[in-house]
Amino acid sequence: MNTEKPIFGDNQVIITSAVLTVWLISHYFNGMMMNLLFCWFIILPTLVVHIISLFTTIRSAFVNLRATRLKLFCHGFVLLLALGIRVKESDLFKSERVLTAIKSDDHYYETLTLRKDGTTEIYGTGLTGNTDTYNGSYKVKGNLIIFTNKPFETKVYFPDTLYWDKKQKTLFTSKDSLGNFITKRSFLNYYKIMN
Repeated sequence: MNTEKPIFGDNQVIITSAVLTVWLISHYFNGMMMNLLFCWFIILPTLVVHIISLFTTIRSAFVNLRATRLKLFCHGFVLLLALGIRVKESDLFKSERVLTAIKSDDHYYETLTLRKDGTTEIYGTGLTGNTDTYNGSYKVKGNLIIFTNKPFETKVYFPDTLYWDKKQKTLFTSKDSLGNFITKRSFLNYYKIMN
């Protein structure tokens, strides 16, 4: 009978699993990268201990599965949570992309996606890794993309209509004083079409 004491006990695995779960969930509150930047001294050691613990738990499970059930559950939960977040944010369960365009400046990167089913999403990433996602719907009328349900909250600036210039592979956002779209690229007045 193996009486060797495990390197990581149940308490360490529960604590590291809890810390990593909170860190993964903070992704939905614009905090995952911020927390990594400001709390790296907590998150990185926790991640290292959790990964080492995962391998020792798998090894121990071959010897005594009953004694490692709690550890296996904790590790499995964190892995399934991370996988679930990736699957949710992938295009796996979404309509096919019709158009993807980007707008960026020094501090913010925005991706506009139009889908075949008439839905749209804007995914923005800030300098510090904070993210925002806005969903809405659209329709195309000639060279105009008209948002029927704006993909954002009212506090965020975004036009009701974009002009689609297919020659320049650009979506223009700004209008002149007469209400005509400005079709010359300038700082932050356009989205560059990627596909």
